[in-house]
Amino acid sequence: MTAPIGDGLRIVVMLAGAMRLRADDARPLDCRGPTSLAILSDGEADRDQLFHEGERFRAVLIQIDPSLVAAETGVDPAGLLRDSQGRAETRRLVLNARPSDPASHAVAAQIFACPTGKRHDLYRLSKALELTALVLGGFEADRSLTRPGRLTAWEAERIRLARDLLLASLSDAPNMALLASSAGMNPWKLSRGFRLLYGMTPYALLQEERLQAAFRLLVSAQWSVGRAAAETGYSQTHFATLFRKRFGLSPRELLPKGSYSEAQAAPSKRPNFSRM
Repeated sequence: MTAPIGDGLRIVVMLAGAMRLRADDARPLDCRGPTSLAILSDGEADRDQLFHEGERFRAVLIQIDPSLVAAETGVDPAGLLRDSQGRAETRRLVLNARPSDPASHAVAAQIFACPTGKRHDLYRLSKALELTALVLGGFEADRSLTRPGRLTAWEAERIRLARDLLLASLSDAPNMALLASSAGMNPWKLSRGFRLLYGMTPYALLQEERLQAAFRLLVSAQWSVGRAAAETGYSQTHFATLFRKRFGLSPRELLPKGSYSEAQAAPSKRPNFSRM
């Protein structure tokens, strides 16, 4: 797909699929699986996107005025992205991509699953703002790792390993002592590192990932509430309580007659974001 990128800030959260994005004269970005992208363009810039043939692509796109983000958060998106590691930059734009954290992926999935229509606009708007904050917060956390007094490269590597071990089996995750031992760190350093790298403790990240996985299972319309709970390591009662607290609705409300995951992208007049 070839089309120009307009002026402003764009947040893209990929839920599934793969693509290569070439914007303006910047080096191409290859993205696969859960990925968060931020693109800030000063004026119109060329864009070329290649998608893998035969592989379903799903993503949520948010378009927002960067001055609004700066006013509400106190963070300049342009400065944030230009300071981020791995960025691609030209005279007209700066962009970067990072693996989606569990919270960003979960909110994007909620936006994608939300039915279109005017009565859902306020919900979609609130989730779009939440997702923008989460994605930019992820780039801010990455930037903070390069500052003095933060994580060393070795510590960051061990914490990423611990995250992989923690999420390898959602129904039978290791306890904190075993996780810390496997990463070669003590529990306090591991917990501190998780907060610096992911913005939450290991337990909070595990719970978010479990609920996110359950959300995806339920919107697929192929899993019962009981099966989704067991698959993600919860009893059904505990699962229902946590799910409602996290997403604001009961798990049974995500058992549609037709699968939300099959919903087609539709432009929204307000706010200006869409599914891809």
